[in-house]
Amino acid sequence: MRNNRVSIVSALEAAGVAFIRENDEGAGVRFRKVELEYNTNVKPRDGGVVVSVRYRGTPYSIVISQEIIDDIDRTIYNTFEAKVIAVQNHFPVFLRAAEETIISGQILDDDFVYLTRANFPDGTF
Repeated sequence: MRNNRVSIVSALEAAGVAFIRENDEGAGVRFRKVELEYNTNVKPRDGGVVVSVRYRGTPYSIVISQEIIDDIDRTIYNTFEAKVIAVQNHFPVFLRAAEETIISGQILDDDFVYLTRANFPDGTF
């Protein structure tokens, strides 16, 4: 159930749907401009993987560690191929976390963005 909810919300957010939290006027949804461009190529890096994206025309390399990949499914992936499948299965989750991390300015000088557990919504892990 948890994985389903996270996957559905992340897929909608990656497609441009923004969820508005409860306030005086009530909760809701709205469309937002999607500024993250990506391809689905996943490359190995330090036991984890890296995905290339562009945000507002600027290229970034999103690094997803072995620990994050294992934790999202609560399993251990021993091969690169298994990690690729896991990342592709949760691609919207990783894309949304990457976008929020870039927006918040958590970028290293070499345009690498390292995702940590703190970059994901509550309930992801």
